[in-house]
Formats: sequence, C-alpha cells, structure tokens
Amino acid sequence: MSLLSQTKLYSTQAKMMLEDVIIYRADVISRLISWTSRFLISAFLWIAILHSNENGVVGGYDLQEALTYFLLMQVVTGFVFTSSGFRFADDIQSGNLSGRLVQPLYYPLLVISTELGRTFFYFITNSIICVAIYLLFRDYFSFHLSGGFLVLGILSMILAFLMNFALNSMIGMLAFWISSSRRLIYHFFAIITLLSGVLIPLEFFPDKLEYALRLSPFPYIFYFPVHMVQSLEWSAELRLGLALQAGYTFLLIGLMALQYHFGLKKYEAVGR
Repeated sequence: MSLLSQTKLYSTQAKMMLEDVIIYRADVISRLISWTSRFLISAFLWIAILHSNENGVVGGYDLQEALTYFLLMQVVTGFVFTSSGFRFADDIQSGNLSGRLVQPLYYPLLVISTELGRTFFYFITNSIICVAIYLLFRDYFSFHLSGGFLVLGILSMILAFLMNFALNSMIGMLAFWISSSRRLIYHFFAIITLLSGVLIPLEFFPDKLEYALRLSPFPYIFYFPVHMVQSLEWSAELRLGLALQAGYTFLLIGLMALQYHFGLKKYEAVGR
C-alpha cells in the first residue's frame, strides 16, 4: 500500500473519531461541564490563597497571572490529554489487537490518528469557552499573546501531545508482559497531574525539586506550552526548554516503537 493511501486511511480514522465524539452529545456536554468546573474550582482556590497573602502575590503570581495560567492550562490539557494507554491495554488483553495486526496499517499510528480526532474537537471547544470566559471577565486576566509565541506555543503543544501519547502508550503496552496495566495508567495520571504543572505551577515547588523537575519530561507536557504562549521574549530558558521538549519527544517516540516491536514477540491471542 502506498504512503498516500495509508495517509488517507489514518486521516479517515481521525475523522471517524471526530464524528463519534460529536454524535455522543451527552458525553460532550458532561466533559464541557467538567472542564468549566475544574477551572472554577482552581479559580476560587487561588483567589482564596492569594487574598490570604498581604501583598496578593504567591510564587511570583498575582491574581490575574494565576487565573490566566489556569485558564490557558484548561485549553492545553484539552489538546494534550490522551487515553491511548487504555486503548493499548484493552486491545492487548482482549485479543482485539489481532484484528488490527492483519490490517495494512501500523497500529500505534492508527491509535494516534484516533486520538488526534478527539484532541482536535476538545481543543476547539475548550478554546471557545476560554475566549467566552475572558470576554465576560477580562479584568481578571492578563494575557500576553503575540503571533510568534502563539505559533511556538502550538508547536510546543504538538510536541507535548506526542510526549504524553508515548508515555501513556508505553504504560498501556506493559499489558504485553503483565496481566493488567490499567491500574498503572491511573497512577501515571496522578503523578503527571502533580508534577507537570496542572495543579500548581512549577514555581511553587521547592527550588531543588523545581530544578530536578525541569530536567525531567513532566513539565514539558503541560506547564511548558502554557509558559511558551504567555512569554514576552525569546529567552535562553525558552530555547533550552524547547530543545529539551523536542529531544524528549523523539526519545520517547523511539522507545515506544521499540517497546511495541518487542511486545509483539510476546503477544498471544488464542482463538483469535
């Protein structure tokens, strides 16, 4: 099969996932309510924290900067979040992977195209809600958006999505060797939520821990794209961060492909 034909099949898979997400309206509404609730909880929490401080600044963030950070974080998580690990785990454990292997497609690329269909929809809807909240309460936010850093932010989000996809998928593919990897995926979600800036910005961690985290892949999945979008100058910190993010992306994608290769050698599906 030609490369063009394969590309069309992958894009069709992404389109089918997008249509599937749109069809199930109750799920879409519940996710949007969940999105809004998470932001409101973060907003009220940080309003209370910052008001309890005499100068209204904690960790270098005032109220406007904190609310802007968490509003942008909701948009980034809508784009970057992936549940690919569950797909791998379920297909391996159920034996459904066998049907995928006879198709003229590379299974990890099939999964990533499916995830991209979902990601595109939630990125658009989250962005619309973000704009609506900003227009209604613009005095509470402090955006520093420029065309160049917006493009770099989108590039950073794409790399972050690929990093998250690779990490999530590698944990799911442990099902090639163990009876169930779903519980490990939940543990991964808990760790990444804490260490990647979703709950609190990195500046709130102790200095030594913050330094160690900045050398790990975790901040480059959620924190760094938000930081990139809000940046005002092309600093050495941003250049190093983007280089680390790109390096981690290629490394993790390579490790995922290698794990999948060796996992197939262990795969068994009796009766499939």
